[in-house]
Amino acid sequence: ITNLKEQIQAEPDFVPIVALSAATPNGTSISWKDLYIRLLTGQNEPLVDRKLYLPRQMPLLADGYPSNRGLEQSVTDALRRAVEEHLKRRGVRLLVIDEAQHLLLTTNAHRLECQFESLKFLAAETGTTILLVGTYRLLDILDQSAQLTRRSLVVNFPRYDMRNDEDREGFLKILEHLSVKLSEHVPTDLTKDVRYYYRK
Repeated sequence: ITNLKEQIQAEPDFVPIVALSAATPNGTSISWKDLYIRLLTGQNEPLVDRKLYLPRQMPLLADGYPSNRGLEQSVTDALRRAVEEHLKRRGVRLLVIDEAQHLLLTTNAHRLECQFESLKFLAAETGTTILLVGTYRLLDILDQSAQLTRRSLVVNFPRYDMRNDEDREGFLKILEHLSVKLSEHVPTDLTKDVRYYYRK
């Protein structure tokens, strides 16, 4: 981001990075509508609840306002187009989706393939790099398509290994940092039980 500092200051509407979490699905599959709404509202996009995609011209609002059924059928496509437009207009370079393993929670293989085809399309259409952050289950996406595999780069952040000196020191530093933060409220020293916290 340091090399983009001047551009950020010069262009108030430039947003190089957008981050959000993929919510756990309530039903059989992740809700793209929910994901799009979270992205847009997180960026303070106006009128998110008024996004409509109508196949033909209709009189403006009033008596010509579409039925609830029409709204439910059209709103996801409208939100997707709004997200695409937002990412392009704001010049977003990186879209970070945390808890991305939730994208894999579907009932069948076809729907699972569609999840990642949607992400692939979003990246291609907007020129935005999409970073998926999640558990090791996320590696299952590499089995979905050869195109996805060619376009993906896997970065592994393994758990701390107590047999490694550098990892032990790193884990201890994390506990020290947490102890300082917690001590702002309650006197705490987590470093006394390093192995307990490592096991847990």
